[in-house]
Amino acid sequence: MARGKRVKKNKNAGLTIGITVAALAVLIVAIIGVYEVFFKQIAPSPVQNSEEPATNTEQGNDAPKNDVTPATETKYAVPASVKLADGTVIELGKSGEMTEKEVREAVKAAAEKVKVEPVAAASEVGEKTITITKGTDGAALDEESLVAAILKGADADAALETVPAENIDLDALYAAVHSDGTEEEPGVTFDLEAAKAAYAALGAGESMEIELLECINGYTDADFPDILCEKSTSMKSSSANRINNITLAAQAINGLVMQPGDVFSYNGVVGQRTAAKGYKPAGAYVGGETVDEIGGGICQVSSTLYWCALKSDLKIVSRANHMYPVAYLPLGFDATVNWGTIDFKFENSLSHPIRLKLYVENKELFVTIEGTKETDETIELKYVTKETIDWTTEYRVDESLEAGTTKVKQAGQVGYVVDTFRIVKDAEGKKLSETKIATNKYRAHTNIILCAPDAYEKIMAELNGTPLPEEPVEEPTETPAETPAETPEETPTEAPPEDPEDKPEEQPEEPKIPASGANLTTNA
Repeated sequence: MARGKRVKKNKNAGLTIGITVAALAVLIVAIIGVYEVFFKQIAPSPVQNSEEPATNTEQGNDAPKNDVTPATETKYAVPASVKLADGTVIELGKSGEMTEKEVREAVKAAAEKVKVEPVAAASEVGEKTITITKGTDGAALDEESLVAAILKGADADAALETVPAENIDLDALYAAVHSDGTEEEPGVTFDLEAAKAAYAALGAGESMEIELLECINGYTDADFPDILCEKSTSMKSSSANRINNITLAAQAINGLVMQPGDVFSYNGVVGQRTAAKGYKPAGAYVGGETVDEIGGGICQVSSTLYWCALKSDLKIVSRANHMYPVAYLPLGFDATVNWGTIDFKFENSLSHPIRLKLYVENKELFVTIEGTKETDETIELKYVTKETIDWTTEYRVDESLEAGTTKVKQAGQVGYVVDTFRIVKDAEGKKLSETKIATNKYRAHTNIILCAPDAYEKIMAELNGTPLPEEPVEEPTETPAETPAETPEETPTEAPPEDPEDKPEEQPEEPKIPASGANLTTNA
């Protein structure tokens, strides 16, 4: 009996345990459900959290999603202002504890306040100058460096960074402005190296002006700072044709630049003198007489240039004096030329380039040699007469002349043999040297007299010592006296006044060319 009771008791105990386990399971499930609902409500989604280091899109489609972030963020102690390494004070606007996001926002706002935009340089090309204004650099805050320092609680080693302004490219400006130009149409340019030096010394925002220079054949006046020699010779008694020829020759040479070692050839530069080029007939020496030839008178250009070449200490390569003295320069300092036979040449024997400037104005020929003075020495020129040669007279018959009359076709002129010298003096005027340049021989100019046939016979007889017999004079038949008509007195024709500017320059104790030499202004 007792044994059957014990079996019944065990069955009731198993049932009780089963109910208890089932109730416990239900309770656990309920607790888990409540837990999930609770945390989904209070936890922010990943899209709403701007502090996530990267979104799913940034990490890629295959990146694992993290929908749960910490409920709290780290706070950083932030001062109201920060002093940078360069001394600049950055006002953050607020202080106290901030998240990293708040720190970045505060630094960004402060950076906008201290930011300075750069101002680009500017240039304006005018008619005579170029105005240039130098740019002004800007400034910007290195935000990342400052944020990192604040988060670390360290001293700020950041600084305002320079934002360079756009500056003027002077090389490009020069290339755009420069033009070589010609004598007829000069170009413009400027001194590039001087402009670069001035621009480098310019302060931010400051302006300067660059002078525009006239440019001819690639050169400016600045390339030839000194006048080595200048000389003018007169054409006061010259014909219009002669002045025309001299002008054309001067224009052909004007502006020529010679580099060191270059040799100038008068015939090579001026070229053949032809009517097609505008040259006209004017006085030239041919066969011992002055006759009209195309291009007559151009030797005044070569002669004046010869004088300047000597005074500029240039090497004379080839030169010949005229057959007869000229009236526009001292004896021994002329240079004749003839196409195809006689040329005038000189070399630029200096170490700098030279420029030849020639022009005609108010019946004067002006010649200038420009360059760079290499010493303070001066050069003087002189001539010494060794011999004078008397002229002879030649009589010629001219049947067009009225009976018994004569006419001077060419006035006689004394000839000379002269030596020329070059004297070098120092800055104080002390003579350093005297060198002979050349010996020059000038023929006497024949005095040519045109005579009517009867006058010629009479003159020849007198010269030969056998005068012609006088013709018998018939006795006049007495006629009633009449009042003779008065014969008007002939007014003598005065010789044209000499032009003193057209005579050779005188030198002390040296004979000057006779007055008749004034007729020689129309020569080659």
